[in-house]
Amino acid sequence: MADALVSLHDHINAEGPETPVAYLERGMSLEAVVDLAAAWYVNFYVSWMRAAPERIVRYEDVVLGGDFKPVLRILGLPPELADTKAPSRRMNVGKAGRGERVDREALLRLTRHYPDVDFGPIGL
Repeated sequence: MADALVSLHDHINAEGPETPVAYLERGMSLEAVVDLAAAWYVNFYVSWMRAAPERIVRYEDVVLGGDFKPVLRILGLPPELADTKAPSRRMNVGKAGRGERVDREALLRLTRHYPDVDFGPIGL
């Protein structure tokens, strides 16, 4: 999740503040983005963990790992589609670990409201 927040910060500053997660403005610090947007990410994750945990796929596995078959399986599509060359897509940096500069304690404070949810898959 921390990597996603860094990517959101980059996106806001490069392309504009329009986002459904929070009212953000260009030039806001990463700390402000974390403070204002992290709760949305936590709630989004919890809603999927409650509704369909088997449908959760990790960015690290799919995009960085190159294995699109789990997503295709969830969507009920043939796994051989993963072998089809995808059209060029816009991607931020696409590198795991950029979220190391995010205040982990700030994120953990949000997760305390859901003591029965495993946040390990999103790095918390």
